[in-house]
Amino acid sequence: MRHLLPRISLRLLLLLAALVGLVPLCIVQTIRLQEDKAAALVNAERHVQKLAQNVVSRHDEFAQRSLGLLNVLAKMPEVRQAQPACGDILRELQATQLWITSLELVDAAGRGICGTQADGFTVSGRAYFREMTRTRSFTLSEVIDGSEDTRDVMVALLPLLGTTGELERALVLGLDTNWISRVSAEMSGIPGATMFVIDRQGRHIFSSSHAEMLSDEDATFYRQLGETPDGAVSLTPPLGEPSLFGIRRIADIGVTIAVGVPRAIIEAPIERRFALEILLIVAAGLASFAVTVLFVELAVVRGLQLLKRFASGLPASTPGATVALPPSVAEVNDLAHSFNSMVTQLEGLAYHDRLTGLGNRRLLDRLLANAANSPGPFAVLAIDLDAFKPVNDAYGHRAGDQVLVQIAERLRAAIPEAALVARTGGDEFIVVLHRDRAATRRIAVSLRDAVSHPCPVDDVLVQVGCCVGVAFVEDGVMIPDATEMLDRADEALYEAKRAGRSRIVVASSQVERLPRQRLAGGVYAG
Repeated sequence: MRHLLPRISLRLLLLLAALVGLVPLCIVQTIRLQEDKAAALVNAERHVQKLAQNVVSRHDEFAQRSLGLLNVLAKMPEVRQAQPACGDILRELQATQLWITSLELVDAAGRGICGTQADGFTVSGRAYFREMTRTRSFTLSEVIDGSEDTRDVMVALLPLLGTTGELERALVLGLDTNWISRVSAEMSGIPGATMFVIDRQGRHIFSSSHAEMLSDEDATFYRQLGETPDGAVSLTPPLGEPSLFGIRRIADIGVTIAVGVPRAIIEAPIERRFALEILLIVAAGLASFAVTVLFVELAVVRGLQLLKRFASGLPASTPGATVALPPSVAEVNDLAHSFNSMVTQLEGLAYHDRLTGLGNRRLLDRLLANAANSPGPFAVLAIDLDAFKPVNDAYGHRAGDQVLVQIAERLRAAIPEAALVARTGGDEFIVVLHRDRAATRRIAVSLRDAVSHPCPVDDVLVQVGCCVGVAFVEDGVMIPDATEMLDRADEALYEAKRAGRSRIVVASSQVERLPRQRLAGGVYAG
């Protein structure tokens, strides 16, 4: 047991060293987790707002469809002049179109003339009829609550004016609101997505889940949705969990559309990836520990045993004798340096893109932070590939990865040695230069031309291009912070993408003094 203690102590020390080496990596990964969660929430905000906007667009299509139908009916003499065939035409149309709940021709006072309603039908006292009478134009009502036996409806009205502009008659079209349910059903493929429709008074008209279990206290949640401006907001729905909602209003019918996705679903993939990466880091550390222990025991322990035998035989040895220490003693130091080098290399993995070997966003942010508040010249070039998505669609993601690797090699070859090129997204790159304006433009053109050459993928040649947005700081001007430089480059890239493919836009250097104005820049195309 006494002989085992040195070995056990040495192993504990090596294990401690391995764990200490893993601590910085775990800290880096934790910081990255928070950054990735923040980025995922930003992307999710855009996504839920887009979903809500899609609902608004469907309503607009529905309204245009109703207007088109009323315009067709208004041109039919049988309907416009209230001829005997008017009622048959309107009833037949209502019977064949399930989205129509009623269709009526009324006089200038709102009394029914012919259509699908019973005798005595009138809309004279309705607010939407008064609004149509006032505006003399196509009008949509707010959502009208149905009874237990009838569905919620909206009403579309089209005035029929005389030659002098007076109101002669009007077409009144009752519209089924089931399109809202159909849109909600289309979102069922999005995990955890919920949709609420709130009227102008803050009452819920439709909810994709839990509607039958709501209590009076839940009215607060609906009022919050109804009072929230268009955009994104974090709220907790009734019987749900904290969610990110996209809010959009349909002004003409007085409703608010809210589409939400639970934050837990947004963050779950990132947390799973974080756990896997931590597990891999720990596994790598333990594997290195095992290898180190093996080599140390084969080298150091053998050397120590030789020293022990030499010390035991020292009294009988020749005066002046020395021990020839094995080479393994010197290799212990090499092994320690190798271990430290391994930790350094693992830490370096956090700053490079795994596919292309280019720097990643974290390395880019560190470089920009170091450059901030120092004098120019300085340039940030934002590059976004054109026609890259069709490559993935046509040839698969493996072919897309091959194209990205080739593009990365070309970008690296087209920039000066001291410059940095980083991959910040799927097909997005950032180049950082310390060059004057003319040299920066030449390099931007070289980058664009390098990307435009066909990329061999298996047996085909794939052609992509790119747009470049350039943010430039003149010689002697202090370099702003990373956020401003990247925002300026992104704005310039947006202008380039809007101008077409293979475009280069250089942002104005005066952007920092005009933060609320659109970037002014020159567009360069080959």
